[in-house]
Formats: sequence, structure tokens, C-alpha cells
Amino acid sequence: MNFVAGFFYLTYKDEAMSFAMLASLIKKLNISGFYHHNVPLAMKYFYQMNRLVALYFPALHSTFFESGMSVVYFASSWFLTSFCYVLQYGNCLLYTSPSPRDLSTSRMPSSACKKKKKKK
Repeated sequence: MNFVAGFFYLTYKDEAMSFAMLASLIKKLNISGFYHHNVPLAMKYFYQMNRLVALYFPALHSTFFESGMSVVYFASSWFLTSFCYVLQYGNCLLYTSPSPRDLSTSRMPSSACKKKKKKK
């Protein structure tokens, strides 16, 4: 997730905002399992990816198996790159802005929540 945090920092140029974005993203997408001991959520995704490769590309899977290669070697970087590729500024705001369904307020710093004045 340091790749994602770095993306936020490059986008917003503010540490507090970047942290708030990352924390909100983790909460809204329920991906805290990436930060637990032995990263159980990542291991679940790697297992699923391995099964999908075995199901849809059996020859490739057997080549991986015979050479002792695991999907972990390429899947972790690929997942993060794909995630950051689709993560754009407008989508970032969706993860931090409170929705009508949320009972809690936004976790963004107050400086980030200030509305811009309209030019006349």
C-alpha cells in the first residue's frame, strides 16, 4: 500500500490529506487485512489468482508449478499497478466524501474540506 500512499502524496502534495485518503480508502473498501500479520487479505487474493490461472490457463499454471514459480511473484505488483491506474482524483474524492448513507463525517482534514470560492 506504500505505492497507493505515494500516489496520494504525489496527487495532493499534503501528508495529512494523503494519510486521510489512505485511511478512508482502507475503511470504505474494507481492506485492512493488508495490514494484519501475515497479510491474510493479500494471501486470499493470491490464492484466488492462482486458482483462476489454473482454471483458465492450465498450461501456464503447470509451467509455473514445474518451475517452482508462484503467482505472488507477479500478482502483487500487478494488483497495485492496476489499482493505482484506475484510481484517479475524482474517484479518490468518492472514497473520502461522506455519503448520505454514512453516519460518520468525513475523515479528511478540515483544510481539505473547505469549499473554493466561485469566481464572478
